[in-house]
Amino acid sequence: MDIAANGEAAGPQQEGLRYATEGPKFDQIAADSLPRDALITDRYTGQEFTEREGIHSLDTWLHQVYERAIAADDRATVELVDAFRANLVYIGSNELDTAIDNMAGHILEAVTAGRESYIYYANDRSERHIALLLAERLSTIISEVNTDLYDEIHMSRVDSVTAAKVASKGDKSVKIFVVDDFVLSGVRIRGAASNAVAELVRQGIDEAEAVGIVEALVVAAKRAPESYEVSARHEDGDVARYPLPMYAYYGAPQYTDGDGHYLVDSGASITGSHCSTDYGFTSVVDQLHRKYPDINISGLPIQIQRPYDAPLGSSQASAYEARVAKAQRQFPL
Repeated sequence: MDIAANGEAAGPQQEGLRYATEGPKFDQIAADSLPRDALITDRYTGQEFTEREGIHSLDTWLHQVYERAIAADDRATVELVDAFRANLVYIGSNELDTAIDNMAGHILEAVTAGRESYIYYANDRSERHIALLLAERLSTIISEVNTDLYDEIHMSRVDSVTAAKVASKGDKSVKIFVVDDFVLSGVRIRGAASNAVAELVRQGIDEAEAVGIVEALVVAAKRAPESYEVSARHEDGDVARYPLPMYAYYGAPQYTDGDGHYLVDSGASITGSHCSTDYGFTSVVDQLHRKYPDINISGLPIQIQRPYDAPLGSSQASAYEARVAKAQRQFPL
């Protein structure tokens, strides 16, 4: 897709990785005038606050840490806070909706090009949540445009069953989209894609063709194409590695200190209002909090209760599972 759904020009096309646009930086989000009234719940304290309140609290806390570091001539912390604010990609509810719209459009591009498409999620956490949001958005679009497209899109959790279905299509062109929200290390997305490729090969599909069938589709990813590859293990023990085709709506920059060393352990920082991340975000907040523990940290969006984290048996969990079941009925294997 050369033009993003919102009309922005596509980002650089690197081997294995394409992204539609630069991710919105925290400084931009903190300064914008959007109401941002979606509710966030701290998963440990149960405290509720709006997205805007959480962003404001984080903004204020970072300013306080920065001022304290200036006063203490703590140049390392000053540099870290400056870089963190300037490079943290923050995905609020508006930004997530925009990404889901664009990702759904990316799937429909494949379908309208004649490729029957499978939305594959590797587990029941963030991966399934993004699959659900995509299915719901696709259902809205399809019901308004062409209901025949329901037959061309499928939602699946089991890689072996998905691969068998793909193989049974014979000469029909197909695509498996391995979905998730944020990709930093790339470990989980690489594993899920490699498993999908391995199952396709077990079903008799040529290895190179299998790699071409699988594509990672994510909300935001670190701009490091060398981190993303798919592997195929041969009977003789050799492992072949290929660039993993990945489409991310938002790209997140890697950032370094003056000596070229990564300032955060993951190389980049991504977080959001639906799901806070550990590496590159919470880990940085924890590091700064350890340095200046007397600066109040309550009310920060760092331990967010995710939509799929509601206690089993609760009304929230039941409602969420009902949404998943409906999506699976609409887009069955």
